[in-house]
Amino acid sequence: MPFKPSELEAYATTHRVPILHKDSVASLQSLIRTHAPTTILEVGTAIGYSAMQMASVDPAIRVITLERDPLMVTLARDHITHHGFANQIQVIATDAALYAPPSQFDLVFIDAGKAQYQAMFERFAPFLSPKGLVVCDNYYMHGLTVDNAPPHQRTMARKLEAFKAFLAHHPDFHTVVLDVGDGLSVSVPHER
Repeated sequence: MPFKPSELEAYATTHRVPILHKDSVASLQSLIRTHAPTTILEVGTAIGYSAMQMASVDPAIRVITLERDPLMVTLARDHITHHGFANQIQVIATDAALYAPPSQFDLVFIDAGKAQYQAMFERFAPFLSPKGLVVCDNYYMHGLTVDNAPPHQRTMARKLEAFKAFLAHHPDFHTVVLDVGDGLSVSVPHER
């Protein structure tokens, strides 16, 4: 069956599952066309929407996507099979903090728990191939800051602000932020 993103978008809306904004999808796919990654690691699968959007750029792309929620693992696998991506996308049921990559990746896409972005960046950046890049969604987090966050979100807001400072001053990476969707950060190693 041909890939119909609108089906997944409708499912996400009905079931209130956050997925990648359409503008962010277009920018991410453009990055993939430009940098031509063949191996992608995604942290945070949800229903498999962004994994399929990335894999749809080129049939040579292989995606390993990590998800710890058993319900989302099942849903993602079902959607991926239904849309014909089972040969390109592998959903691994695990906490990303426990995952040991078997090889290098050309692209690491992080779209999981925002409070864990820095830890995920530090964990997986060493597994980048020489042409690799790290992309993170929700850089703006819908305008959430430590000053305006409700009490139950202040820790996450503080960690996200610390992550932004981490990216801005990272000695090994140059980061740009694409002003699309909720913000995509794109980090490329300096030696290029």
